[in-house]
Amino acid sequence: DYMSLPLMIRENTIIATGNVDSRPDYDYSDGITFRLFEIKDGADLSSKVYDLDGNVETLATVKRNGRIVEMEVKNLKNKKKKWEVVIYDKVKNIDGGDIKLERVGTRIVPTKENIKFELEGELNGR
Repeated sequence: DYMSLPLMIRENTIIATGNVDSRPDYDYSDGITFRLFEIKDGADLSSKVYDLDGNVETLATVKRNGRIVEMEVKNLKNKKKKWEVVIYDKVKNIDGGDIKLERVGTRIVPTKENIKFELEGELNGR
């Protein structure tokens, strides 16, 4: 499992991970997890997920203002696909999803394509 490898990940990074590890060709946008790392105040980020033909299928945007993080995930082919977010921070209030605490970080299971949540703790640049 490559997620157990120690990696240095730059702040303000979104890494999209798929849910299939048994083959390289599958519907990458279905069941995708967006992993958010050290999203700093003022960040305005995006991540694209491509289909098997090399076309952008899903676009995720993340904006942070103070402790508030807003995320939108759009499937550009207008298909309903499941997606989740893992943020390596504590979340206390959420609109548009359910929180599941993990060993490391917080998993958010959205109930709509836009979610808005508040991070716990001190700002101190984070």
